Amino acid sequence: MLEGVDRSLARLGLVAGTAILTGVALAGMWHLAVTRTLAASAWQNADEDHDGLPLSDDLDPDGDGLAFGLGPGLGAPDTDDVLLSARDLLGTFTDPLHGQYGNLLGRAGFVVCVDVPVTAWLRAGVPFPALLRASAAAHPEWFALDAQNRPDDANFVRRTRNYRALFTHHPDLVVDARPHLADWAFYGETHVALVSAVDGAGYTVIEAYGPTVERRGGAEVERRIGATAEFGRTR
Repeated sequence: MLEGVDRSLARLGLVAGTAILTGVALAGMWHLAVTRTLAASAWQNADEDHDGLPLSDDLDPDGDGLAFGLGPGLGAPDTDDVLLSARDLLGTFTDPLHGQYGNLLGRAGFVVCVDVPVTAWLRAGVPFPALLRASAAAHPEWFALDAQNRPDDANFVRRTRNYRALFTHHPDLVVDARPHLADWAFYGETHVALVSAVDGAGYTVIEAYGPTVERRGGAEVERRIGATAEFGRTR
């Protein structure tokens, strides 16, 4: 009987130890994801050139006096910088509310799909949110504007369809069927990711989908969305 009791106690100890180790591992994963999520939010709100404008509104994020498309470098960002910035987002929590309720989770650093290419390109010096707002003001006919999709709406710069229209019409941008590193991969007008690798006819993206930002095969994403990707970049 004592041997049976000893075995039961040993099993209980093993279960308890496993539960503790699992809890520690989950807590570590949670802390890492929260840290990355908050870092993503803090960076997007930074004022790198100290001109009083956050990156989401700054047409000259590096403070060199040259707005988008008007000087060398901004039309051809460093692809390595774009990809490195996108990789930094891996593990960031995605926003299950999709920016609703006053962007409650977005303000805490949770991301939607469009935040991946926007943030990665911003860090390379290409201010797509500011370019989008300026283009909507100058060329409203490029966009499907309505009461729910206004340029003065905070979520205007977080909607995939607006960037898809921007790439279609802006003379400094191009969209086609061939993937290149650091491209915006558009899946219709509702989903976008960033191309992180190209291998022959295949490609890989960094994508905000599911609980966190992850790497996925482009063909897998196309099957899931039910749309063939189109790829956008600067000229």
